[in-house]
Amino acid sequence: MFLSTRLRFVPSLCVFLAGFAVAGAQAEDAPKQHNIKLELGGGAKVEPAYEGASRYEVKPSVVVRVKALRFKAINFGYGDDLGFSIGPSFGIQSERTAQDDPILSGIPNVDRSFELGLALSYEWEHARVFTNARFGVTGHNGFVGEVGGDAIWRPDQATTISIGPRLSFADDQYMSTYFSVPTTALNLPAYNASSGFKSVGIEAALRYDFSDAWAGEVATGWSRLIGDAADSPIVAAGSVDQFNGKLSLIRKFDLDF
Repeated sequence: MFLSTRLRFVPSLCVFLAGFAVAGAQAEDAPKQHNIKLELGGGAKVEPAYEGASRYEVKPSVVVRVKALRFKAINFGYGDDLGFSIGPSFGIQSERTAQDDPILSGIPNVDRSFELGLALSYEWEHARVFTNARFGVTGHNGFVGEVGGDAIWRPDQATTISIGPRLSFADDQYMSTYFSVPTTALNLPAYNASSGFKSVGIEAALRYDFSDAWAGEVATGWSRLIGDAADSPIVAAGSVDQFNGKLSLIRKFDLDF
């Protein structure tokens, strides 16, 4: 009788263990509740020494992008990358001092600016439109933003080519920081810049995804300062036409937490 009871228990135990294993496998396969997809990278860029300058410098560039985020009530960026999307926007601007150009003597220095804000976009298969607005957490302590669009061509699964117009704008604090001239200036007449559209231009970019983890980007653009920015004596001593180029290596992350 004891042997019979043991024999009946073995199949029951096997069924229980099998069920436990299946449940464990399903738990492992279930998607994590929290996830973030990041792109972090760096490289080099060529751009004016400061906005409105005619002299160019090679500077380090940083890429910080949150491509998708799932955290409690927040969920954006998941799907086929088409349609409406919303996410954070980051920006970095170099410091500006009188050492950059003697023309700036007597004008207050501007610390390096770290900008944080929000970006909205809508993408079709061959085009996208977007807008973003950022606040200078350090440096200018103002708001700056951009609207634009791109035509998109994907000759293969790894390559993306885009080109389109740009229009930037800024508030009084930003414009005053970079384009106003105080009466203490030694080489330029006093000038007060106010909010409005800042520049128009065009940008082109080429991206190649080497793998699921790595990508490379090269971009170039031209913008022309307009409005109060173009009328600034700082720009008059430099150039309203601003060119730039950037080369970046990007690492992609897909993190569950």
